[in-house]
Amino acid sequence: MDMKSLNYFVHAAETLNFTKAAKECYISQTAISLSIAKMEEELGFMLFDRNNRSIRLTPAGRCTATIRPSSPGATSPAARPA
Repeated sequence: MDMKSLNYFVHAAETLNFTKAAKECYISQTAISLSIAKMEEELGFMLFDRNNRSIRLTPAGRCTATIRPSSPGATSPAARPA
């Protein structure tokens, strides 16, 4: 999983719509679907429940959605001096 894929996932989790998320990320809907499917395979669990009309986050997807990509150069709170 890379930061780009995580960013795609975050957009999809926020919009609950792969087409809208793809437009926000300036990629095709197919590309975002494939990226998320690859993430799910790598993680070993489903992030979204899908049907023909909608998507929704699974419990594991809701937990994963709390992970946010940080900006380059940002340090984690643990890495900052006290």
